[in-house]
Amino acid sequence: MTIIRVRLCEADREQYGGAEPLPEELTVDVEQLLDLPASELEALDRDLTMPIAVFVDALESWTLNVSQLRRVAAWLAVRAAGRTVPYAEFDPRLLRARFSREATSNPPAGPSEGSSGV
Repeated sequence: MTIIRVRLCEADREQYGGAEPLPEELTVDVEQLLDLPASELEALDRDLTMPIAVFVDALESWTLNVSQLRRVAAWLAVRAAGRTVPYAEFDPRLLRARFSREATSNPPAGPSEGSSGV
């Protein structure tokens, strides 16, 4: 599982937060992106004007040294916080933002004890 933590600068948290500023730390769970149904992926593709799938491997492997990937990670984190900002209008101050990645290797979920696994 990969979690990306994003800290936007105060001005961006206020600008993209709506009535209340965004929290100091936002997160993106890359694993949750993998589980999105096709209709939600297509909606993200339309808003990004490119396939979200292009970014998934990079988000997991942490090559967030590219501005476009940082912008996508920050945008996804803002969406995960419940704010809807069109990607075309999302223009944060990326050099003032902080990004970190946490990767954990959880064993795959298997059948629980006493279940048939089917």
